[in-house]
Amino acid sequence: MADRRNLLAIDTASAQAAVALHIGPDLLVRVLPAAQDQSRAVLPAVRELLAEAGLSRSSLGAIVLARGPGGFTGVRLGVAVAQGLAYGLDLPVVAVSNLAALAHCAFAAAPGAKRALACVDARMREVYFAVYERESILLQQPTAPERVGAPADMPLDLLAAGDVAAGSGLSQFPQSADALRLRGVVMPANLIQCDMADIIALGLAALERGEILAAAEAQPVYLREQVTAVTKQ
Repeated sequence: MADRRNLLAIDTASAQAAVALHIGPDLLVRVLPAAQDQSRAVLPAVRELLAEAGLSRSSLGAIVLARGPGGFTGVRLGVAVAQGLAYGLDLPVVAVSNLAALAHCAFAAAPGAKRALACVDARMREVYFAVYERESILLQQPTAPERVGAPADMPLDLLAAGDVAAGSGLSQFPQSADALRLRGVVMPANLIQCDMADIIALGLAALERGEILAAAEAQPVYLREQVTAVTKQ
């Protein structure tokens, strides 16, 4: 019988893609190869995780989808795989923001922080970013909404001494990192993307709130209007 807390998580939106299986207190993770090989590697990795855990696909309770923002190809792949598994197994999908998961990880690294800036390199001299409050991070409700834009567009004024910032965008744009240091913002070393444990944590919280989607309702988040416009043509 399926346990609704047996979760399969898929994140191909991050630079380091992975899949994970959450069973009770245990978390099994498989890191996926470079982007060009991910489409062929996702389902075999899922099968490996289930075999390692001694579970069948019918034992799963839900699919946790890291829905972006992120690169177009990776976000699209994750949604396609999550939808296919959810359709085939008649499972609900729980959507998790990659930026919220990064902020959740940042809060764990900076226990005194009240706010977290998640900032991920979006290429084209831009970043994906959002600001979250510790009290609402499990709700995935940002104080400053998810956006894509120039580093200068980030609302650094929302952060104060003791708050935290993380993500690959900070290493790509050192001027922004310097401005945050001047404000006394904590920037944990090498924290450049979310961890699968953080995606699972947000997925479990959303599942407990009943925030589940049918397979067809699982949608990607790209943030770039020109990309989404192309996909709708």
